[in-house]
Formats: sequence, structure tokens, C-alpha cells
Amino acid sequence: MKNLTGNHVMNGIRITIFLTLFTFASAILAEEDFSYYFEKGEMAADETDYENAIRYFQEAILHFDSQKDSTGLGDCFLNLGRIYGILGEYPKSAKYAGKASDIFMKTGNDRKLIDAYLIQGNLANLENDYREALRIYNTCLAIADSLQMNDTRISLHNNIGVLNYNLGNYPAAISSYTIALEIARKNNSLYGTSLSLVNTGISLRELNDHQRAIENIKEGIEIAHQINDLYILSIGYEQLALVYTDINDYANAYKALNQYLDFNDSLNSLEINKKIQEQEVKYQTQSKELEILRLKAEKQQNEIANLEQDKKIESLSYLLGVAGFVLVLILITSILFFRQYKNKLALSEKLKQSKSELEKKNQDLENSLETNKELQSALRQDLDTYKQLAYRKQINPHFIFNSLNTVQNYILSNNKIDSNYFLGELSTLIRRVLENSEKDLITLDEELFVCNTYIKLEQKRFQYKFNYSFEKSDHIDGSTLMIPPMLLQPFIENAIWHGLLHKENDAKLIVDLNRSEGTDVVISIIDNGIGRSQSLKNQNHVNGKSESMGIQLTEKRIKVNNFLQKNQISMHINDLVDNAGDPCGTEVVIVIQQT
Repeated sequence: MKNLTGNHVMNGIRITIFLTLFTFASAILAEEDFSYYFEKGEMAADETDYENAIRYFQEAILHFDSQKDSTGLGDCFLNLGRIYGILGEYPKSAKYAGKASDIFMKTGNDRKLIDAYLIQGNLANLENDYREALRIYNTCLAIADSLQMNDTRISLHNNIGVLNYNLGNYPAAISSYTIALEIARKNNSLYGTSLSLVNTGISLRELNDHQRAIENIKEGIEIAHQINDLYILSIGYEQLALVYTDINDYANAYKALNQYLDFNDSLNSLEINKKIQEQEVKYQTQSKELEILRLKAEKQQNEIANLEQDKKIESLSYLLGVAGFVLVLILITSILFFRQYKNKLALSEKLKQSKSELEKKNQDLENSLETNKELQSALRQDLDTYKQLAYRKQINPHFIFNSLNTVQNYILSNNKIDSNYFLGELSTLIRRVLENSEKDLITLDEELFVCNTYIKLEQKRFQYKFNYSFEKSDHIDGSTLMIPPMLLQPFIENAIWHGLLHKENDAKLIVDLNRSEGTDVVISIIDNGIGRSQSLKNQNHVNGKSESMGIQLTEKRIKVNNFLQKNQISMHINDLVDNAGDPCGTEVVIVIQQT
């Protein structure tokens, strides 16, 4: 009896020690869990899994705030500011960047303070508040100068130059670029040198100093080739083409334009591949997390089975103990029975709770698996859409060469009036195409201006073989309606080259713009040419091609637009026939659904 009582006392001591150690270990694990959340947040952000990154950083903030850890809080706020900026949620980005800058200013961490300020400056720049952005960049520059952060100084001087350029203060912009160039050359920064030279050339063009603009841009391009920087090469050749166009050097402008298109396509392909890789990484990460969730569910099922087995063993031991001591230890047995009964109730409640949690997690797992299937389908669609973005819009190079030949013929025949007219219109067209190629959307009026200029050149080049007219409803505001650039031109080009030029006489092109009964804008491009069937025979006879590449690319661009933009676009082609059923032209109908 004495030994049995002693055993119960020892068991109580062991349980107390175990609970103390368990509480202590739980506290340590909790602290490690929050560090784990911060590290997981950084890993998720690096893999562009921003949804989970935000969740992990918010979990880490709870710990750092309870521990009064200013450094940890500042790092979390800084990361959240960056992520919300990338996601386009600018108010949240500004909120967290402001919290981070307040903490780093108090703790004296100037390097991270610059990072927080840069987020705020970039947000001001995006909102076109150039003066506020300039103030923030100058504050960053003072800190960077004191710390000799040369790469940051180069970047800031270039940013300040761009802001002055946007404000129209081109001399001040050139001054900032010059300082950036001196720092870059002194520290052997090829990227900084190349970027500063190209930016300087852009501002010199605005001051009509075309020769120096060409020299700076070409030198910047040469250095960009050494480091294979596609972004600078794309911008450099684009600006070089614009400078050559300004001075009417169309041969070099055309060469630079082709270089720009090549590098811009490479840059777009690189960005598309990066997005595809990001989507694949996100998919793999979610698949791994689902697998972890499944393993946890299996583990919990095993734990419940073990608990039930332990319950059976414990109940059997209890019955054997009661049978042996019931006559001599009635009091002790009663006490033990009561305590054991309480434990049994607690264990049963724990089992019920565990089963309920397991059922809930199993349901969550099933929902997650279903969501994963939907995500896989959406990701495949994203991948297909990104690949379609590789198609680039451009005006037919044969048209430019033929137009230059026409100008040459006018010059050789001493026809100064026609040569000057044609050259001026061609210059206007090339300039507008170059400028519009930088934009995702342009106004309908701008597109109609480009198309009208193109048609006038073709009409002049083919000696007025056809007539044309634009018929636009007064209910359409072309200055506010936004459409993808070069949306109409491929269809107009197709109507002229494959329809009207093969008609003997009375060839006519009509571009009609009207509204449907709702808010939709309907654009009809109508020609009375030979029709698609006869044109197809002519093309097969000449070169075996059965379909216009320009039309195919435009159809793909319409699909991309409908995926990315609110205004949906649809297109269909009607073959026109006369009363006898013979082909008498083609009608292209483009419908823009405004939301």
C-alpha cells in the first residue's frame, strides 16, 4: 500500500515536470515559428507568390509587435510596401512604406530608410506628382551621397533627370544625367554609363541638338551591347529612329526602327517567359502545399488511431488495478476511479474535437484539390495567352520601301511638289507609328488619322486608282474611345492590295463608324473590289499564300486585348455579292463593346 501510494506521487511529479517542459518547449517553438514565417514570406516573395508572402509577413508582424522588435517590424513593413506596389495596390504600398520609413528613421538604419523612401518616390512618380517625387529623390540622394552608395546615386540622378524631363526642364534633366554619367564612369558601371548616355540623348533631341543626341544615344547603345541589356537597347534604337526621322534621314531611321523592333520583341519574349516561369513556380508551390496538407491529414488520422488504442490500454489497466485493490484500498480506489473518470471524459472530448477538426481539414483538402484543378486550367489558359503576346504589330516593311522608291521617282523626274508632299506624309506616318508602338491603347481619332495618312499615300502611289471616304457618326467621341494601335490599318491595307488594285475602274473604299442600338461602336471597312475568292486565287497563283499574315496577327491581338482590357472587341468578314450572286467586294465589321 505504501509503495502504491508512492508510485502515484512519483507519477504526479513526472506529469508536472513533463507539463513544465512542454510549456517551455512550446514557447521556444512559437518564437521559431514567427522567424519561420518571416523567412517563408521572403521565399514566397522571391517566387512571386505574393498572396502567401503577404500572409506570412502578417503572421510575423504579430510576433515582432508583441516582442517590441522594431527591426523585424520595419523589415516586414518594407516587404509589404514592395509587394503591394508590384500588385498595383498603391494606397496599401504607401501605408506600409510610410510605417517602414518611420521605424528606420528612429533606429538610424539609413540604408533601409532609402529603400522605404524610394517606394514612396516611385508611387508619387506613378501618380504624376513629379514635384513630390523630386523632393523624395533628393532626400534619398543626400543619404546615398553620405554613405557613398554609388549604384543608388547613379539610379537617383537618372530618376531625377527623368522627372525634370517630364516637367519640361530639359537643361536640368541633362545636368542630372551628366552627374550620373560621371559617377558611373568613375566606378566602371557599364549599365549606369549606358543608361545615362541614352537619357542624355533623349533630352538633347527635345532641345533640337540632333547631332549630339545621335552621338550620345549611339555611344549608349554600343555599351548596352557589351552587357546585353535588352531594355536599354530597345529604348536606344527607338529614340535613335525618332531623331533620324526629325532630320529626315529615313534610311537610318528605318534601320534603327528594325533594330528597335528586334530588341523589343526579344524583351517582350523575355518578360513573357519570366511570367510563364512565375506561374509555373506558383503552381508547383501550391501543389507542394497541397501535398503537405494531405500528409498532415494522414498524420492526424494516425494520431487519432493511436489515441484510441491508448484509451483501450489505459481502460484495461484501470480495470485490472481496481480488481486487485478493491477490498483493501476502497478509499484510494474510489479517488483513483473518480480522477480516471474525469480523464476519460476529457479524452473523449479531445477525440471528438480531433475528429471534428480532421473532418473539417479533410473537407478543406477536398476544396483545395478542386481549387487546384480550376487553377491548373486557368494557368494553362494564362500560358497560352502569354505566348500570343509575342506577336508584335508593325507596318508592312514593303510599303516603306515602295514609298521611298516612289519618292525617288518623283525626285528623278524633278517633280518637287509631289516629292515634298509624299515625303512629308510618309514622315508623319512613320513618326506616328513609332510613337503609337510604345502604347497599349490609343484614341480612335489617332487610329483614324494614321489610317487616313496611310490611305492618302497609297492613293497617291497608285495614281488615284481608287477613291475613299470616312463616314463617322456624330454620336461617337473618337477622342475618348481607346483601342489597340494598328487595329484598322491591316484590314484597310488588305482591302487596297488584294481587292481594289485588281478592279478595272470605279474602285472605292469606305470606312464607316456608327453606333449600334446600345453603346457598342461598329466600324465597317467596305471595298467594292474583286472579293476574297478571286483574291485567294491570285495569291495562290503568285506566291502560294492563302491568308494575310497581317489579318492573322490582328485577330490574335484582338484575343489578347479581350483578355487584358475591359472593352471587348469582335470581328467578322462578310463577302459581298451582287444581284447575280457574283462577288462584288468585301466588308470587315469590327464591334467595340464599351463597358
